[in-house]
Amino acid sequence: MNSPPSSMPAQLEQLHQTYCRLTGQNLSLRFDRERLWFEFHRAGFTLADLVRVVRYLQKESLPRKEMDYAWRITLTR
Repeated sequence: MNSPPSSMPAQLEQLHQTYCRLTGQNLSLRFDRERLWFEFHRAGFTLADLVRVVRYLQKESLPRKEMDYAWRITLTR
């Protein structure tokens, strides 16, 4: 999972853009979000993991359309 540091910003951007595309959100990649994606990557999660989780949450949220909900990605140790 370790990759050259020069490719890290591109990987973080790809995670962020994929999350935005899947959720329909238009979020800027501020420092706090960049740090979140860095920690996500450092914990060993992949782009495929992100897609799997977002799709699962979308599927599980369908029966509750009338409810407002928000997703927050957090990493705990």
